[in-house]
Order: sequence, then C-alpha cells, then structure tokens
Amino acid sequence: MEEKDKKIEKLTKEIEEMRRLLEAKTITEVHPEFDKSEFMEKGRYRQAVVFSPNPLFTLDKDGRILFCNKSCEDLIGYQLSEVSGKRFGSRFLEGDSAKRLADAVTRVFRGEMCPRIQLEVRRKDGQIRHTLSRAYPIYSPDNKVEECAIANADITELKIAQQALEESEERYRALSDSSFEGIVITRDGIIIDANENLTAMSGYELAEVTGMRVTELIAKEHSSETLNNILADESKSYELTAVKKDGVMVPIEVRGKTIPYKGSSARVSAILDITERKRAEQALRDNEQRLQAIFESARDCIFIKDRDLRYLHVNPAMARLLGLPASSIIGRRSEEIFGQSAGRHIRAVETRVLNGESIEEEHTRPVNGEPMTFLDTLVPLRDSKGELYGICGISRDITERRRISPSLSDGSWKYLSAAMESVMEKAAHIAAREGIILLLGESGTGKDHLARWIHDRSRRSGNPFFSVNCAALPQDLAESELFGHESGAFTGAKNRKRGLLELAEGGTLLLNEIGELSPVLQAKLLSFLDTRSFLRVGGEKSVRVDARIIAATHRNLEKEVSEGRFLQPLYYRLNVFSITIPPLRERLEDIPVLVEAIVSKITSEMHMTETPVIDAAMIRDLSRYDWPGNVRELRNVLERALMLWDSGGLEPSVPIREALSGDWFFCVKSCPGKTLHELTEDFRRSLCLEMIRRLGNKKEAALALGISRDSIYRYINS
Repeated sequence: MEEKDKKIEKLTKEIEEMRRLLEAKTITEVHPEFDKSEFMEKGRYRQAVVFSPNPLFTLDKDGRILFCNKSCEDLIGYQLSEVSGKRFGSRFLEGDSAKRLADAVTRVFRGEMCPRIQLEVRRKDGQIRHTLSRAYPIYSPDNKVEECAIANADITELKIAQQALEESEERYRALSDSSFEGIVITRDGIIIDANENLTAMSGYELAEVTGMRVTELIAKEHSSETLNNILADESKSYELTAVKKDGVMVPIEVRGKTIPYKGSSARVSAILDITERKRAEQALRDNEQRLQAIFESARDCIFIKDRDLRYLHVNPAMARLLGLPASSIIGRRSEEIFGQSAGRHIRAVETRVLNGESIEEEHTRPVNGEPMTFLDTLVPLRDSKGELYGICGISRDITERRRISPSLSDGSWKYLSAAMESVMEKAAHIAAREGIILLLGESGTGKDHLARWIHDRSRRSGNPFFSVNCAALPQDLAESELFGHESGAFTGAKNRKRGLLELAEGGTLLLNEIGELSPVLQAKLLSFLDTRSFLRVGGEKSVRVDARIIAATHRNLEKEVSEGRFLQPLYYRLNVFSITIPPLRERLEDIPVLVEAIVSKITSEMHMTETPVIDAAMIRDLSRYDWPGNVRELRNVLERALMLWDSGGLEPSVPIREALSGDWFFCVKSCPGKTLHELTEDFRRSLCLEMIRRLGNKKEAALALGISRDSIYRYINS
C-alpha cells in the first residue's frame, strides 16, 4: 500500500505541472481542422498542453466537450471530431463517475477548489480505464471562468495491481484463519499480527497479543539460544512449551521463515499445538513396552522375518527352544535352522504369506534332532502404505498333545487276507506321493481308518488330519462347515469362521460319504480342486489352501453320475487313483488281526487294567458270521462284550444260528471276456470262503468239502 501512495503522489505532481506548462506548439499543428486565428483570438486554449503524455480535456459549464488532447483521444478511443460538443457523461463514464465529474465541474464554475477524483472511463471498444483526475478553471481575459480543464493520469495498471494486492491479502487472511496452525508475524521479536487460531491457542485477544514480545508466550525454561534460533532467518522447526494466558502449559511445534512484509521484513511462524501428538507418541511408547513385555515373556515362539525370509527378531522362548542365542538365529533362514526337508515346506508356506495370505497349520519338524509338532500361525506384515515387508509368526509346541491323542491307524497291523494285502500295497504306494485319492467300499469297511493310515505315512504326516462325514452336515450349514464364512454372512454369523478346508492347511482332509453332497457344493468343491482356492460364505477375498483331499463313499459313483445325482466332472476329478476296500465277509482271515487291534484299543479307551483272553473258539465263532455291518459291526459286538466282561475269556454275543443256517447262492453276472475256467475258479473260491465262514476254520471246511487243506488255500488265493 505504501508503493501505491507514492505512485498516486507522483501522478498528482504531474497533473499540477501540466497546469503550469505553456503551449510549445500551436494547436493547428495537431488539429489542422481548427482555425488558428479563432483559437488565438479567443485565447481559449492558451493553457492546454496539447502534447502532454497525460490525457487532458476541457468542458463547458454543461459538461460538453470543447477540447481533448492526443493522449485523451488515446484514452477514450474517440477523435475530437467525434465527441466535440457532446456531454462527457454516462456514455463515457461507468457507475457514479459521471456524477463525480459533474459535481467537480459545477464547483469549478463556482470558483471553488476541487479535490482529486477517480473516474472509470469507458473506451469506444468497451474497455474500462481508471484515471486519477482533477478539475481546474480556465479564465477568460476578463478573469472569468470560461472553461473547466480536466487533467488525468491513467492509473489502470495501478488499480489492477492494487486489486491483486487486496485479493492476495484476502487470500492470505483466509488461509491464515482457516489453517489448523497458529500464525504469528513478528519483527525484532515483537508480535505485529496473528491469526484467529493463535489467539484461540494462547487465550489472548488479537489486541492483547499485538505488541507483545514472543518470549512472553514461551515457557521460561527454554534457553535464549533456542529462542534466538527461532527468531533467526532459518527455515527450521523446533518443539517448545507455550504458556497460555491462564498459565496452562501446551507443547507446540514452531516453524518459521523470514519474508518481505509492508516495505520491510518480518518473521512468519506457524505454531502447531502438538498435545494430541505427544499423547499419541506416549501411548505408542506404552504400547510398544507392553508388546515388548509380551514378546519377551511369551511361552510360544514368536518371530518376524523379512521379505527374503530371514529372521529379523526372535523372542527368548524361541531362542531357548532352539538352544541358540538370538544373535545366532537372526539373519538365517529356516533351512539353516530346521534342515532342508522341513525348510522347504516352511519356505513354501511363508511364500504364500508373502503373497498376502494368513495361514494356520500344524507342522512337525526336527529341533535339535528330535521331531516336534507346532501349531504355526503366520500373518503378513504391512507398512503404513499397505506395502508388505515381512511376516510375523507364532509357533506353539503341541508335541505332547499329539502324543497323547489316540491314533486311528496302527502301523503294526498285518492283514492275513490277500485282498487286504493288495489294498495296503496300493495305499503304501500312493501315500508317498501327492494327489487325490478315492476310497470305495461298503459302509463300515474302514475307509476312514485307511485314509488316516495313508496320511500318517505321507509327507504331510506332521500336519493336521481332518475327517468330515458329508452325510451328517446340515444342508444349510454344509457350505459354511467346509469353506467357512465371514462375519455377517448370514443370521447368527457374528464372527469369521474358518472351514475344514482351511483348517486342514498343509495336511489332509477326508471327505467321507462324498456322494451325499448337494449339487451346489459339488460344483464349489470341483472349483476348489481345480484352482486350490475358494471364497468363504459372504467373502470377497479368495483363500488359497494347500491340503490333500481324500474322498470316500459307499455309493456307486458311476451309477450316481448316470442318474444325474453326481457331477460327472467332479467324478473324473476325484477318480484319479481309487482303492476299493473289500467287505469283511470276503476277508474273514483278517478277523484275528482285527479282534486283537479293536480289543486293545477299546480297553485303552475304557481305562481297563486287564485285557481279556481271546481264544481260538471265540475267533471261530466270529468267523462263522457274514458281518453285513463289516468292521463297524465287529467293533460293536466286541465293545458290548467288553462292557459285560468280568474275568476270563471274552464271550461276544454273535448271531451263530444266522451264521450257520440259511441257503447259499452263487450268482454269475454277465462277464464278457471270462472263460469257463475263470468262472469255475470264482465259484470254487466263493464256496470255500462260505464254508470257512460257516465252520470257523479252514481244516473243517476242507473236510466238509472233501479236499485237502492245501487245496482250500490254493482255491482261496486263486
């Protein structure tokens, strides 16, 4: 604003100087259309400055144009010949400029002094120019006011600059007042201006704070050196403690910079109340201390790895378990700690976590040469931008829990029948490989037992085994049980639930009675088998799972497919490697092995201190029955007998009459390609098995059939 005042003062002096100048050349040299003698005779323009760079025109007492110089023609865009004799009013002036000019002319003709006025002049082309103008009288020879001269200075550029400055000041004030920070302007340490936030922050009114020394707002404990740094011409930030008007201490952050201000320089400082930030920092420190205490005192192993899967941090529990100092673990990979075999599995799982998955699995790995089973929970770690930078893992030692849990598959069993020997050979072969297995056989033949046997001899044996009977799943909850659900997926789903597929991560899932699944679940299961990923019920994010699938059913799936009850693509996907378990009536030779194993298991479950005697007569009686319920029925009979047993030999209640009575039939189905000799062998084998079942042993069966015991062995194994 000071520069504007100086420029206006300069323009005023120029106008005053114009008034005193004398004509250097005649008016007719500029305007040839005017008669020189007339001008000189009347003396009307003796004070006009025709060639002045400042616009000048004269008016009569009615405001009509009598004369204008060249600069004035440039200002209004008209020639003198176009405007001479016309009133210089609203046609040439904007707003109330015409009234201001008319008032000035009236005062001049009255002989009064006229102050400076500002006019808005409308040019011929419509543009608006701003002038600083003053009216002067032109006297006749008899000293009467004959004309009114208007001397002008074009201040359009100055007005534009003034408007820009005012707008800039308005923007500054708006920004300053809308800022979350307190803004204070100081010169030589004295406050000369401040925004509303500063007054609200300090508790002082603007009038009170203006003129105060900035040191009066700062706590005394801060050194003069610190304050000098704040007041110095440096763009730095400092943390201080401010004192409010009521004496309350407030932590603040101050950032300052020296700027030009009203013809001089001043220090602009932004002051931020960091009370909440200090509280948050303290809360963060407290939280870090709590987490550190949990990290160090936890009994579970806790660790953090980087993107290269090297250990960054391990807690004391993990160091104690491994028998190594933390410094010897940090920087190493799992292969270096647990060996190549376990390390490969850990790396595969952790690589999936680095891709954004959260995984929970059971895994057995060697620790100091001893196999130990852990429940591992692994989650990805992300920074504030959402970028993944590592993983966090918690490993819980569940070795003892696995040891005391009853095993479903006893590796010491040695089946006597050729049929089961063949089944176990196939199972042992496929257990060492990955892939889907389909177990077929009547209900109760031991499909779940064989599935667990396969799992325990696979590379996944250290990981969990889950079994689900698809026929027992409620229709409306089956999808949730298998695939899990998100919170709010349906009424009653208050929390996220992981399905059996997810729980079997790294291990094996047995889908027993898979033929009972609905078509919708069959389709979703097919999709999982193809992609190894699925969506939880109500979920949007795909969940990837590495679990081996074993399916089992007592149904004829080919018939189910032909009748439209089972998806053909799913059947092809499951029937990669199938094993058919024969019914118990076709392998009665295995009854001694089964009885011994089942009795041993049941006595353990019942916490019996003694095991009953199993004699040959009991085995013979059990072998005379055809067992339509297969191994499940055999267990039922033995369990009932054990519940009734007091001492001595075990006496199971077997329906012997049914075993010994009744006709026997041999049905020959349409068997294209089989010779008469092959059909005869099938008949002899079935007849021998039936006689063994009825009579209890091979010796009596051979006598009844009139053949040797060697022959009966040969016919059975043919």
